[in-house]
Amino acid sequence: LPSPVELVGKVLIKGKRPAEKEDDETITVESVDQTLPDGKENSSEPVLPKICPELARLTMFNGVKYRNFEQSNEMSCTDMHSFSELKVSKLTKDPANVPLWRKYNLDHLSRTYPAGGRVDSSNYNPIAAWSLGCQMVALNFQTDDSAMVLNDGRFRENGGCGYVLRPRSTFPMNEDRNSCKGRVMLRIRVLAAACLPKPNGDIAGEVIDPFVVVRVHDMIDSVKVDGSGSSPKTKVIKDLAGMSITGAKNSVVKDITDKSNVIKRSISHQVEILE
Repeated sequence: LPSPVELVGKVLIKGKRPAEKEDDETITVESVDQTLPDGKENSSEPVLPKICPELARLTMFNGVKYRNFEQSNEMSCTDMHSFSELKVSKLTKDPANVPLWRKYNLDHLSRTYPAGGRVDSSNYNPIAAWSLGCQMVALNFQTDDSAMVLNDGRFRENGGCGYVLRPRSTFPMNEDRNSCKGRVMLRIRVLAAACLPKPNGDIAGEVIDPFVVVRVHDMIDSVKVDGSGSSPKTKVIKDLAGMSITGAKNSVVKDITDKSNVIKRSISHQVEILE
C-alpha cells in the first residue's frame, strides 16, 4: 500500500471488481449483508451485482467475501473484508480468531458495520472492533447514543483530526511484551461539578442530591454498549442548594484489564430520598 504521505489529498475508493478470466470459480466478491432481523443468516445464494469494469478500475480496495483468516492473510493487501456486528461477535467467540484477525489487520483493512436488523438505527459497541485493530468501525451517526459518545471520546485524541493511532495491543508482535496488559487499579476523583440540571428536565422543584456514575468501557467489563457492567459511583451530596460542587472529596475505584482499550464516561445523577 502507498504510505500515508503519498495519500495526502487523495480519495481512496472501495468497491467490487469482476473476476479475472484466469480465476477459478472459487473466487467470489463480497456479498451483501445476509443477516436477518432475528440474527440468523440467510441461507439463500447471494445475488452478485453487475460490475462495470471501467468503474471498477477506479477502485483502490476490492471487497472480498470472508471465508477464513488463513485464506484472507494470503490475499493482496488491496483486498478487504466487511463484517457485520453479528459476524464480529461470532468470530470473537473463538479465541483463536483474535490473533489471526489482528495479523490480517497489519496489512489489510477491515470494516465493521451495524447489523441490518437495527431498524431503529441504534448502534453496537465499537470497542470490540477497535481492540481487534479494525480500521473502519462504522456507526449510525444519526443516533446520539452511548456508542456515539464512545466514538466521540475516542477520536478526540490526536487533536481531533479524525484519525488515531491503533494501540500497541492490537499488533500481534506486541501481545507478549505489551506494557499495557495486566490489571490496573484506576482511581478517579471528582473535583467539581457546575450547572447541574434537575432530573427529567424540570425547571423548579426540590434541591437535588447528586452523585456521579463512572462507566469504564473495555473488552472485559463492557459487553453491552449501555454500560451494564459494574459502574462505580461517588457518594451522594445531599441537599445541594447551589448550582455547583467544589472540593467534593469523592472518588471511585475501578479495576481494568487493558488500559490501551479503555474509554471512561461520567454521568451525573440525583438520588430520590423518600421520607
